[in-house]
Amino acid sequence: SGREVYVTLDPVALPTAEARRLWAIRKSKDLAKRRLELDAGGVRLKAVPIDDAVRSYFTSGKERLRENTLAVYGISAKQFSAWAAASGVKATTDLTGPALAAFREHLNGMRRQTSVRGLGAGRGKRKNTLERLSPATINIQLRAVKTMVSSWRAHGLAARLTSDAIADALKALPTPREQPEYLAPAQL
Repeated sequence: SGREVYVTLDPVALPTAEARRLWAIRKSKDLAKRRLELDAGGVRLKAVPIDDAVRSYFTSGKERLRENTLAVYGISAKQFSAWAAASGVKATTDLTGPALAAFREHLNGMRRQTSVRGLGAGRGKRKNTLERLSPATINIQLRAVKTMVSSWRAHGLAARLTSDAIADALKALPTPREQPEYLAPAQL
């Protein structure tokens, strides 16, 4: 990112001189490797808060996406932002393949919601049911988040991600398909 960062060693985590020496050697090699990546044209990390990145994606998306597409993507982006805040992913630089895989598992564990009925329920109140979300619903949300994160990667906001990492982490769930009924020529 171009920002200077100072690291202080934790004496509890590295109690011996040998452990501190090995840490310094590893750190030196990591810094040299990163310097070579930057010299070869590597992308500098650009830490943008997740909410700001989502907002800018939808601002630019208004010009190129249909209204219904924006509505569907908005629901998925809201889910992603809520998950990111709860799981400690604060900026786009925190996004990694394992973090996206954790989001996929979060979606896979979600439950359907239904309207709350009754006198004291209030307008628009919803509650979770025991039913899981269908694979088709999860795939819609995964596709929307995959498109958004891929756009961030293309614009240099998610430099730690590759297109392969995004595709692997946000892989669609298998959906059941009905077997087609083949008709004989006489039946046609």
